[in-house]
Amino acid sequence: MAAKQQVIDLDIVGGTNFGRYEKQSIEQTFNMIVSGEALVPYAGYKKRAILSAAANANGRGIYKSSRANIMLAVVGGVLVKILPSLTTEIVGVLSSTAGTVYMTENNNNEILISDSLNLYIYDYTGTGVFSISNSTPGFTINFTPGAVDFQNGRFLCAASGTATWRLSAFNDGFTWPTAAANVGSLSTKADEVIMAKRFPGNGNLLFLFGKTVCEQWTDIGGSDFPYQRSSNFNVDFGVANAATIASLDNFVVWLGVNEKSGPTIMYSNGGEAKKISNEGLDFKFSRLVNPSDSYAFLFKQDGHTIYQITFLSDNLSYIYDFTSNLFFTVSDASLGNHIARDVVFFNNKYYFVAFTDGSLYEFGTNFTTFDYGDRIDEIPRMRITAPKRMKGQDPFVLNEISFMLEQGQRNIIQDFGSDALTALITEDGTVITDELGNVITTEAELHFEPTNYIVSNMGVDFSISIDGGYTFIGNRRMPLNPTGYRQNVMKADGGWGRMNDLSVQVRFWGLDRFVVFNGALVIES
Repeated sequence: MAAKQQVIDLDIVGGTNFGRYEKQSIEQTFNMIVSGEALVPYAGYKKRAILSAAANANGRGIYKSSRANIMLAVVGGVLVKILPSLTTEIVGVLSSTAGTVYMTENNNNEILISDSLNLYIYDYTGTGVFSISNSTPGFTINFTPGAVDFQNGRFLCAASGTATWRLSAFNDGFTWPTAAANVGSLSTKADEVIMAKRFPGNGNLLFLFGKTVCEQWTDIGGSDFPYQRSSNFNVDFGVANAATIASLDNFVVWLGVNEKSGPTIMYSNGGEAKKISNEGLDFKFSRLVNPSDSYAFLFKQDGHTIYQITFLSDNLSYIYDFTSNLFFTVSDASLGNHIARDVVFFNNKYYFVAFTDGSLYEFGTNFTTFDYGDRIDEIPRMRITAPKRMKGQDPFVLNEISFMLEQGQRNIIQDFGSDALTALITEDGTVITDELGNVITTEAELHFEPTNYIVSNMGVDFSISIDGGYTFIGNRRMPLNPTGYRQNVMKADGGWGRMNDLSVQVRFWGLDRFVVFNGALVIES
């Protein structure tokens, strides 16, 4: 019987949706997101300022003050003010040098900082006074502070290790009364307060997070205590770490846990909380070494509302895109966790402080590389498709893999200047590269003024797995068209072999953007 050739769809455009075990699915997308019907780059970044000269400095938090028109960042043990010009100034020294820092402000020019050891207040007016709780006269607290927030004129602070949360005096972060009108309690379960979080877009609504439960409170302006707990609503999930709680628009997202459930990503728009992490991710979370060593943030990228979470001990970062309702994997250049600690929008640009070096980076899709100032790294972009299997488990021969992508755009990779090594070229002047697109050079240094070689190595690597994702074979590099040649079909045909279980891995190499569409497989059965 003659072989029957057919064309089947290949889902190049998709998110991270791997199964519990590799054999189920290894579907994953790295450093790209879905926009419309295409895969497009996730944001790159560029270093803009060094915030600390200390070799081991780590970014612990960043905050934008709209009232003061400044950013504040905590790097190691110092509080740094960053002006719109990106000039910096150390304005305070904390008692700690590691761990997440929480910041918020009131309408009295006071920015409150908590490092879960002390409270600090930076008054950005005048001489910029920096005050430390129980060290500065007139600034006394009788509890160990946790995460902080602000709502309706008062600072809110978790009293760590207790079931209580505290309210400051009205627009006065130096005064924390111990009267009943300023002390609230979590009571649905025997638990301790992790964070009192103002709910965005819902005026007086507040979520009170414990380790295993979340209560809903409303500021009703009561004289005995301003807030009233909802008696008929609570979320039976607490939070693994206050640093994973993030809010934007009209919802809050967090890494939820309780006494009977491992970590899962939750969100609420003020009503019923919903789980958004899929089974594969929840299984991954359950195997983490230290899921509580995590932090997250929400921001908007080109109209996409994105929650990014990093598990620092486990060297993993994921994002959830509320626009496409998909997860994606994000990373540094070596596929470790993403370096952003938190993101703020300042002067019409996004900035983050890095946990790796404590520097300030600009963050956005206008950057198509990881630019560290002293070096530029390619962003590892990759798509691994869900498995393709025939009905009845019949084997098939794979003849061709193809998909559409943008080609012929700016395709510039390397510029060799006077201190470069001599690039090897063919007789027709083509620069020789290895299989990864790196230019091959001689060992001798140049002793003359060279020509600058502008070399393109943008390309796509194809490989396949036929054993459930345990190994990938048949790696093939296909170069992208040079600038101006806009034919948009990428094909890898012939010689892929016979199989009954297929996952395709596609790696996109280059320093510029990729816009990638769904594809097809040509098979014989």
